[in-house]
Formats: sequence, structure tokens, C-alpha cells
Amino acid sequence: MYKTILVPVDLGHADAAGKMIDVAQKVASPGARIALCHVVWDIPEYVMVELPADIRQKTEEEAVAKLTAIAEKAGIDPDIHIEHGQPANSINNLADKLGAELIVVASHKPGIEDFFIGSTAARIVSHAKCCVHVIR
Repeated sequence: MYKTILVPVDLGHADAAGKMIDVAQKVASPGARIALCHVVWDIPEYVMVELPADIRQKTEEEAVAKLTAIAEKAGIDPDIHIEHGQPANSINNLADKLGAELIVVASHKPGIEDFFIGSTAARIVSHAKCCVHVIR
């Protein structure tokens, strides 16, 4: 049983979130802390100057709203985190910061691009300092 569980949600594939939260709840200790997170890729500065000044803030607010809706649907009251950067690195760094004992992550059937650059789930598994439960 785990006391601190991190559930990273790719909001582009949010349909997997319910299954990940369900697994997290099943392996959680009584009183465990579940954290939901979403990682927003950093936008290069040369692109940012062409975008509205509040784009980053709006993106974060939308992500928080979506994660909150996912949590409400699952009946949980999680910590919610919005991270920036490369997803696997950001997720592993957040897991370290939170002292997570488990990361519950969804994977997909690998596409051709995954054979060249690797999937986010594979990178999380390869570099995590805690247990990782991969759902396919």
C-alpha cells in the first residue's frame, strides 16, 4: 500500500484518467495522498513573443479546470500540479519533490515515432526513483 501516489494525466488522452485513478485508489493506504498532474510543453521564446501574453496562464487555468473535473468525476480530492517542460522529466522530478512512492501512468500502443524517440511512459519507467504502475 502506498501513501503518496502521482497520477500524471495527458489531457489530450484524458479518457485514461479514470482507469489510472481507480488503480491509484485500489493500492492507496488509508489516508493516502493522490496527486494529479499535467505537463505543458515549454514554448520557445521566439514563438512566445508572437502569442498572447496570457497564453501560459490560460493554459494552466484550463488544465487545472480539466483535472478538477476529472477528480470530481472520480470522487477524489487530489493535489493538483501543472508542470512545464519535457513530460517524463517533469513527472519524475515532481515525483521526487512530492516523495511519491508510486507513479500510475497510462501507456498506448507504440507508434513508429516511439521506436525513435521512446514513449513518455517508457522514459518514466527508465528514470523513476519510485515504483511505476503502467496501464495499457
